[in-house]
Amino acid sequence: MVPKWMTALSATLETYPESKTYALATIGENSPRVRHIVHRSFISPNGNVPLLISTTDIRSPKVSQIIPHRGQSHNAEIVWWIQEPNEQYRITGRVYILPISGHPLHSQFPAQRLAPKERENGDAAAWWEIQRIDTFDNKMGGALRASFCRPTPGSELPGGYESGREWPDTLPQSTEAERGSVDEKNVWTALNNFALMVLEPVSVDRIELSAVPNRRTCWMLAGHGVWTERILVP
Repeated sequence: MVPKWMTALSATLETYPESKTYALATIGENSPRVRHIVHRSFISPNGNVPLLISTTDIRSPKVSQIIPHRGQSHNAEIVWWIQEPNEQYRITGRVYILPISGHPLHSQFPAQRLAPKERENGDAAAWWEIQRIDTFDNKMGGALRASFCRPTPGSELPGGYESGREWPDTLPQSTEAERGSVDEKNVWTALNNFALMVLEPVSVDRIELSAVPNRRTCWMLAGHGVWTERILVP
């Protein structure tokens, strides 16, 4: 059963499809870290716990801030402000990184638990790889695909801004690159650096500021995928 918060958020996004970014907060080296993320899609492999899908470069510093180390957890939070209806969604949950198979972090992704139930017999990882490639090909434009061919994000750029002119401007989908071409080489370089960022919600706090009086509703994920609802003071 689709949770009520997901029905409300989906209806808002259908009306305001340009509202595609939210702020993701994590803790890295005992310091809060926040960055804006572009929402790519929802995946609901098991219906009642929709997963929020975004993307990242596996070499990005944010990855080390998300992957647990020294006793940290996968816990993270997003705040999604949707301007026109004056709605805010604060979604708390666990965030995971899915890189290419063979990457050292690949084994930390809970593919089997987050895949559809019918995939529990061994092909959960293959199902998630299909989602990764589909996001690369169909949820992003050619310019963004090309950005995964750049040097490591956050590293020094000795040649200054002008050296960026040497980077590819755009890339085709993985199925459209001509065999043996420079595009094909760049596509596979990009795919090696491309990772999904998957947020598994455990609580959702919705504020409706256009309503009079203002409204605030909180949903918490209980056992067996059941969401409990509370009405709060805004």
